[in-house]
Amino acid sequence: MMTVDRRGAAKRAAAQTSLLAAVGITLLKLLTGVLTGSLGMLSEAAHSGIDLMAAGITLLTVHVSDRPADEEHNYGGLVHLDRPRSGPAHSAP
Repeated sequence: MMTVDRRGAAKRAAAQTSLLAAVGITLLKLLTGVLTGSLGMLSEAAHSGIDLMAAGITLLTVHVSDRPADEEHNYGGLVHLDRPRSGPAHSAP
């Protein structure tokens, strides 16, 4: 059975590998599009750039989700969706 630290390391490694692959694919498509003048390849590079941003967000999410729990965040997350909210935006009419 994997420990929490090993699972976190595995998640980070997978997210980092995904990010590096997205960087490589994006650069190759961009270089190919520029060298050949192919609008199709430039379009694919732009699409891969969006995938690159998604991979970056995934890496950030993995990093944040691996934070340990504390007094305010029982599960290590950023917010608790189960707590009632207060204030004008959440008050009853």
